[in-house]
Amino acid sequence: MKRWCIKTNTKIYDVQQLVDGVDLFKVEVSGCFYEVYKSSSGEWRLLYHLPNCRELPLESLGNMIDNEMLSLHKGGSREL
Repeated sequence: MKRWCIKTNTKIYDVQQLVDGVDLFKVEVSGCFYEVYKSSSGEWRLLYHLPNCRELPLESLGNMIDNEMLSLHKGGSREL
């Protein structure tokens, strides 16, 4: 499984791919846990989140995950 951090100006997302070859990820940010996946239509969707956790910016986070996965496939492994 792949694991890495995505840093933005205000947040650090700890991202872990749950199953190799499947766009299903566990995301931790500010003590909250989420599970997100990329649907067959290409949209990012929230599968699960802990109660009392804020909404994730799914579209922008999904784009960042896509970019990280693309760089990993090109051989630029940045895994933790």
